[in-house]
Amino acid sequence: MRLDEAGLKEWGHCIGSTSKAPIVLGLVGSLGAGKSVLARAIGEGA
Repeated sequence: MRLDEAGLKEWGHCIGSTSKAPIVLGLVGSLGAGKSVLARAIGEGA
């Protein structure tokens, strides 16, 4: 799956809003892959 920044944010908000705390995720990817964008979006969606 490959998403642009807007897609990552939307997906992250969805994960954050539908998950119950506590949640532990491991994000693996190369520099610039969007790990931080996704992590922030998950937090914003929670």
